[in-house]
Amino acid sequence: MSNSDNNPSVNEIKFLFETNGDSNVFFHKLIDFFPAIIYVYNADNKKLSYINRKVTDILGYEYSDIAAWDNDLMKLVLPADAELVKQELEKYNRLNDGENHGYSCRLNHKQGNSKYFTTTGTVLRRNNEGKTAAVLFVANDISNEIQSEEETKALKALMNDREKLLQFGSWVWNAETRKTELSDGMYRLLEYSRPETVTPNDFYIHHLLAGDRETLAAKVRRAIEEKKEFHYTFPLTTALNNKKIVFTIGKIIYNADGTLKKILGVMHDITEETSIHNELLHYKETMIEKEKLLGYGTWEREMNNPIFNWSEGMYYLFGYDPGIDKEKLRIDDDLYNNHLTEDQKKKLQDFKEKVAVSKDVSYNLEYEIITKNNQVKTLESFAKITRDENNKPLKFIGTTRDISQLKDYEQELQRKIKELDRSNKELEEFAYVASHDLQEPLRKITTFGERLQAKFEKELGDEGKIYLTRMMAGAENMRLLIENLLEFSRLSHKDQPFRKCNLNILLKEVQAELELITEETNARISSNELPALEVVPSQIRQLFNNLISNAIKFRAPGISPVITITSQKISSKEKKEYSLSAEAAFYKITVTDNGIGFEQGYAKKIFQIFQRLHGKAEYTGSGIGLTICKKIAENHNGLIFATSTPGKGASFTVILPEKK
Repeated sequence: MSNSDNNPSVNEIKFLFETNGDSNVFFHKLIDFFPAIIYVYNADNKKLSYINRKVTDILGYEYSDIAAWDNDLMKLVLPADAELVKQELEKYNRLNDGENHGYSCRLNHKQGNSKYFTTTGTVLRRNNEGKTAAVLFVANDISNEIQSEEETKALKALMNDREKLLQFGSWVWNAETRKTELSDGMYRLLEYSRPETVTPNDFYIHHLLAGDRETLAAKVRRAIEEKKEFHYTFPLTTALNNKKIVFTIGKIIYNADGTLKKILGVMHDITEETSIHNELLHYKETMIEKEKLLGYGTWEREMNNPIFNWSEGMYYLFGYDPGIDKEKLRIDDDLYNNHLTEDQKKKLQDFKEKVAVSKDVSYNLEYEIITKNNQVKTLESFAKITRDENNKPLKFIGTTRDISQLKDYEQELQRKIKELDRSNKELEEFAYVASHDLQEPLRKITTFGERLQAKFEKELGDEGKIYLTRMMAGAENMRLLIENLLEFSRLSHKDQPFRKCNLNILLKEVQAELELITEETNARISSNELPALEVVPSQIRQLFNNLISNAIKFRAPGISPVITITSQKISSKEKKEYSLSAEAAFYKITVTDNGIGFEQGYAKKIFQIFQRLHGKAEYTGSGIGLTICKKIAENHNGLIFATSTPGKGASFTVILPEKK
């Protein structure tokens, strides 16, 4: 950065110093008048021996501030530039008389900011040994020039970023020099790695087809003659042999006398837009095929216009060929009525009257038609009313589909559901009756077994006692199984009332029921505050009982069971994860233990009826407890799942809605 012509040179100021001396008052005033910071640096003690008043005008420092620094020059230098300045100062020790040296750095302003300076120095005095004793410096403020330079660079960078983002480039053709200037975006568009690899004046020639070259040239000539802008879309081949579709637009600029001055142009890469346009055309063709294949169509009608606009699919629904009948048909209410029976006409008319007074946004209607080929179809239409800013209806838009086959499936499904319900009811009744009737012979086995043990224990001998013990154990297992089957059967009945219950109270009731086994196993049960939900109280008690009993039963050998029960409201993210209703509120209740755990691969199997992971000799039970828990969760429109690691306990999570 060079000094302005109005600024004094370092040699001129050196001459003034040498001819006037430090004591000349007029000299100091003159030096203060110069538009630069002038200072003398003592090379021996590395201090300032003189500085003019411009240090106050430019940097805001008073002489008292500099004196407080003990005239340390480095206090003026921005810390980030300190090492640079030290290296530059060393160079003045090697200067010959009459030589100058300059450098640029930033100096601190008293207000806390910094300014850019270009500093030029020369040797002012030498000591007796001929070494540099004092150096005279002239520092010119170049902050404004630096700022303008940086702003220009920033604007160019911004323009370059925009061209890159929007995939365009700009060019200017100068009529006087007959040369073309290209922006960086043009080089990117044409896929050149370096600007010097392309001759701007010839870039069209190398990338356009001959026919497009001639057409574009003709458009430019016509634009110049008619004093209009021109635009043209054409394909080109880039430097990397890639094919692109571009759109160019040019504006003609004239001199004051009306002669051509220059042409400004912008070229935009529309390859992607063209591809999208072609894809949309293909999509439209595909949609027509889909409408025909899937049996649906779309339509719209403005409120003040009796004519409907049909898609091709609507013609096919009513038995017409759009290629033949589209130009012949008037799609209005009369055409619809021609395809309706009298009762269907009445149904459609009632629907129209309902819509006329309704404030709803969308509607749907199911109706039957007779097609052009006398085929009966059941159609379903979904319609939406678009309105203006004053809520005035503007038009109907809708879609209609053929649900004839779906209605047939629906009727068949209803028939099968009724048959399945009847079969399930019979099975439930059978299970209940079978379980109930099995209790009578089981009671006899138990009763006579107990009498046999009481009266003939001595006569049975050791082997007979073993048989009798096994028989009694089998009868007890059978009794538990029958009770669980009866309980499972009762859960299938839907007539049990729901009511809002505090789950903390239900849990305490269950803990009281399990008090004996809890004391025997030294089990610890803790819980946080549970919510109040709409539930079947007896079923939730059964749920807690089964989960806590399981946690105690499957405890680790020699370790007291620790059971923790927590609850938390389900988040929106978890609702999506578990496929729950977004509108309803749900709570997650987790029962965690420190027991033996199980392999995660069995997490679903343990909820199946009669499924056991251990033999009856290891752990008693019927294998129905967790199945009952699953049924209870389902009865409440909830779900249950388990997570575990062998030897590290298990967690059973039940998700229940706040309201039925």
